[in-house]
Order: sequence, then structure tokens, then C-alpha cells
Amino acid sequence: MIANFVELSYMYLYSPVLGYSRAHMEEEAIRKEIKIVPTKFGISSAEIIRKRGFIKDYFLLLFLIYISFGGLYTGIYHIDNTQFNGVCKGTYWLDMFYFSAVTMATVGFGDISPADWIPKLLVTLQIIFSFLGIFGIISIISIKGNET
Repeated sequence: MIANFVELSYMYLYSPVLGYSRAHMEEEAIRKEIKIVPTKFGISSAEIIRKRGFIKDYFLLLFLIYISFGGLYTGIYHIDNTQFNGVCKGTYWLDMFYFSAVTMATVGFGDISPADWIPKLLVTLQIIFSFLGIFGIISIISIKGNET
């Protein structure tokens, strides 16, 4: 079940963002003499992960998600400082990026928390992206481990 979930996340979330089309993957497979393993969703996630630079692109995508949510939280707090509890007034931008890192790492210290429905919705979206990222990292490690 988790493998199917990770497969779907690669094919439908990360592949279009990173530009991995089926035609491109077929060209890469021919060039690198890799056998394509078709699934009912297209190319298998193992073939996408074997692509040169995929891991670097994957971590860059996770970093951009972190920065984006930190920027959103900063903008929301700048517009209305009652949207988050526990934020220092002078360095709120630093607190918002700290909050984004704590949320992305699924730690949740509780020192800063959303107070209204808009930040709560954004935090929920960030948590979903975080879990997709964690599942992706686990699958990358397992696929790379099986290659050796």
C-alpha cells in the first residue's frame, strides 16, 4: 500500500514538476541502456530515481517547499500578527522559517502555533508535503540499497 502511494506521488506530483515525461525517460533509458519497467502508472519509480541528478533535484524541491511555506507564514504574520501564537515581534521572519522547519520535520515543539483557519490550512498542506517527502526519501534509500 505504501509502495503504491509512493509510486503515485512520484508519477503524479514530482514527475511533472521536475519535467520527467514518459518520452524523456524512454530516451534516457535507451541512452543509458536501462530496461524500462512499465507499471500501470507509466515508468516505475525505480527508473526515475536512477536518473542522474534526481536525488539532488528531489532535495532541492523539498528545500523550495520549506522556503515557500516559510515565506507564506511570514507574509501572513506581516499582514495580521494575530494569526500565530508565540512569535517574537522583532524577529518574526526568523520565527516563521523556524516554524516551517519544525513543521516540515514533523517535530511540532508547540512554542509557535497557528491561531486561525488560514494558517492551520497551510500547516496541514505542509505536513502532507512533509510526509510525501519522508516516504520519498525512504523509497530512495530502499531502491538505492537494493542496487548494491
